[in-house]
Amino acid sequence: MGCYGIGVSRTLAMLYENSLIKKNGKIEGISLPISISPYLLYMIPKLDDNDKSQQSQFVYHMLNSNGIPVLYDDRNYLSIGSKIKDSKMIGIPYVVIFGKTFGVGETDISTAATMLLAIVGFMILYKISAPMNMLRTAILTGCIAGLLFCSIFLNDLFAITGMTTKCIMLFIVFAIATEPVLRYLTILTEKIRSFYSGLRSRKAEKK
Repeated sequence: MGCYGIGVSRTLAMLYENSLIKKNGKIEGISLPISISPYLLYMIPKLDDNDKSQQSQFVYHMLNSNGIPVLYDDRNYLSIGSKIKDSKMIGIPYVVIFGKTFGVGETDISTAATMLLAIVGFMILYKISAPMNMLRTAILTGCIAGLLFCSIFLNDLFAITGMTTKCIMLFIVFAIATEPVLRYLTILTEKIRSFYSGLRSRKAEKK
């Protein structure tokens, strides 16, 4: 019987090498394929929160009853960060963390979404108004003043309510992220338009 030097140990070594998680040239762990991973899911509960702990146990038993292998990490002497590192060393492909939530209500989300949409609108208006002059600046300033007036004095008409501290924090994060997202989307749109224009010009030259 011929032997070509491909055995179980070498196959596993190849799989582990191809499943390494690297960041800045450093190995942080592994993420094994689902077909050979010992567990499909690594569940990290928040043990000091009774409600979250009960929810995680319910999900754990439900998944196990449906034949999904889950590793439930209930070690109370390790932090969540340490458990995440352990999950990478074991090679489990998916990690679920039962942690804290913001607890932001629907009304707060609605108000934050309205204000965020207004910010995006002002950014688009500023973009299409460039270069700015006195008239365009006055129009943009008037729109901003109108939004502030409606938010303060006509808030019931537009269903704008006061936001909680958590909602304001969330709104600030998304507001900061809005500018680069809009900038990169604009660049992408311009590249697509130039590519499409190039295709049309080449087709016209062939004709």
